[in-house]
Amino acid sequence: DAIAAVGLLLRAENGWNDIFNLGAGQAITMQALAERIAAAAPQPVKISYGDGTDAFRSPFTVDISRLSALGWTPSADIADEARRTIAAFA
Repeated sequence: DAIAAVGLLLRAENGWNDIFNLGAGQAITMQALAERIAAAAPQPVKISYGDGTDAFRSPFTVDISRLSALGWTPSADIADEARRTIAAFA
């Protein structure tokens, strides 16, 4: 998703002086992210939980309207992205 967004911006004719938020529009907790990635792994993965603060305990909305206006949309399923990333490092 990040590479696709950068590619889109490289082809954009204007807007380079704007700030663009890259995200799915809605933040998730770090725990939920870890669980989704672990579920996509080809073999069982143990998640270690610490007692540190999770900055995303209360998910917030990320405004991605500027990238959306250029035609970019985030992937619908993080599991597919996680599988591709895991496979690249396997």
